Amino acid sequence: FFKTKLEDVSNCHIILGVSGPEAATVVNDIFAVGTATRAPENIHAADATVVCTGLNTYLCILRADAAETCWLQLAQRCQPAGQPCWQLIQIRQGLGEVSADTREEFIPQMLNLQVTGGISFRKGCYTGQEVVARMQYLGKLKRRMYRLAAKGVTAPPPGSPCYVREGDQSIGNVVSACRADLQQLEMLAVLTTEGAEAKELIMGGHRYPVTCLPLPYEDQLQSRRS
Repeated sequence: FFKTKLEDVSNCHIILGVSGPEAATVVNDIFAVGTATRAPENIHAADATVVCTGLNTYLCILRADAAETCWLQLAQRCQPAGQPCWQLIQIRQGLGEVSADTREEFIPQMLNLQVTGGISFRKGCYTGQEVVARMQYLGKLKRRMYRLAAKGVTAPPPGSPCYVREGDQSIGNVVSACRADLQQLEMLAVLTTEGAEAKELIMGGHRYPVTCLPLPYEDQLQSRRS
């Protein structure tokens, strides 16, 4: 129990994402100059912290006064894209985010954090540790996060309950969803096995034909269940 001061410095930083086959080379050339670490390790430079969030994908946390220079350097090497593109990349990598609407919906294992490095079972005490450890060593997880493709143009908002049939009990919740093309959505949703096997789900008041897609770490999830 150490005395700690928390300060909101959001206005002092800009966050950019870099993804693609040459992402490691790009972030090394721009951010790793003069540092002891190079991608795919996390990079801590004077004006930026670069975190590897997945395969060939990096989150760049920049000091606001250095952001314009970094942006111009990145734009010379990469194709600028918007936040929806980054969201789709995160969905395809199976990285679920907790939003204000879902902050009390999930335990970490429901978001597959036990296989993506999001939980440490060797740390000391932290809030909620008992529940997390009990699920890991003694419990049976009834819901976990799946990646889905859905035909439609309106993405259900995070936290939307999922139903197989109208009037039934909810079998899960949407974690995140976005457009993949003009007629198709991709999403992450925490579901029961029944929900993951369904050919159609009701989410956010709309009925969607759905297909379950593989996650990049699917083999790790399967091995932990066997």
